[in-house]
Amino acid sequence: DVMTGLVLAVLLSLVMLLYRASRPYIASMGLRPSGEYGDLERHPDCQRIPGLVILRLDAPLYFFNANVARTQILAQAASDPPPQAILLELGASADLDIGTADMLRDLCSDLRTNQIDLLFAQIRGSVYDRIVKTGLLEHISEDHLYASIPAAVAAFQARPAPAEATPAEVMP
Repeated sequence: DVMTGLVLAVLLSLVMLLYRASRPYIASMGLRPSGEYGDLERHPDCQRIPGLVILRLDAPLYFFNANVARTQILAQAASDPPPQAILLELGASADLDIGTADMLRDLCSDLRTNQIDLLFAQIRGSVYDRIVKTGLLEHISEDHLYASIPAAVAAFQARPAPAEATPAEVMP
């Protein structure tokens, strides 16, 4: 009957909504000639920033999509040569749950192990408050948080170049 069909349609819509939310699209960003940042896949005129991977999460981070996002972010870090930093634009997230804060802490640690900095841009006030409450701020530090992508890129480009590794001295 019609009522059964309606209930089934609503349930299928909810399942599809949860499925899409559990697999967020993460856009790799680059600088367009106009000075704006855009998705590299959608805008072929975008240029990558050397040494920096800029990622925009097009869905809020929650416990059910945090590990998928983490896997995709770590895949970006595995490029050759590896980036010096990864910048996450979190403008789509209005809050962080404990699982997501833990994921970000672990992600930061994993990237640091590989000498890659994790930077954040466009963090809303409620997300910042949660970062402070969960102790995540002490782990990532205030100087890794930026109001916008251009501010983060400018700070990244102003950093001194990483010191080149010197060959180990041979003992006689």
